[in-house]
Amino acid sequence: MKHFVFIFIISLLFAFCKTSYIKSGKKEIDLLIAELGEINVVLDNVDTVGLKLKYDEYMKTISIFKESKFNEADKDVEKWKMLTLYGQIKKPLRNLANNIPKYYEELIFSRIQLENLNHDLVNKEILEDKFKEYLGSERNAIQEFKQNVNINIEQGNAQLKIYDSIHVSVLKILEEIREKNE
Repeated sequence: MKHFVFIFIISLLFAFCKTSYIKSGKKEIDLLIAELGEINVVLDNVDTVGLKLKYDEYMKTISIFKESKFNEADKDVEKWKMLTLYGQIKKPLRNLANNIPKYYEELIFSRIQLENLNHDLVNKEILEDKFKEYLGSERNAIQEFKQNVNINIEQGNAQLKIYDSIHVSVLKILEEIREKNE
């Protein structure tokens, strides 16, 4: 009888640990889903229409630049510094414009992964060690994703500020060069 009571108590403890692991796992999944929601808010705050318009205007200006005929008199150091700085804007703006749709796809994919993991957890279709492995993998992927989004947006915003501050001056420089060559 003592053995039966002992086994019964151990079984209860084991069952409690199992439900505890499921409850804590659900909480961790909910936290990661909330983090995806925060990333979504950050992405929603990017003015993609304004970004596209500025990028298109930038590309028009670059094509004008490429068509311009420069001579030695046009090679003022300060003007060239500004034109060089302007030329460096392209990659971060292009990356941001191209990555926003991909980031939204990644949000959907990550959310589905977490929902599937939650389903498996609640329905006890996954062992605890595998759950922890998959949860750790998702946590790492979301942290890396969040970091990439933040870096891309910070770089894009920094280049947009540069664009806003020098675009008109670059147009004036190109106009001066065009007038000299006519």
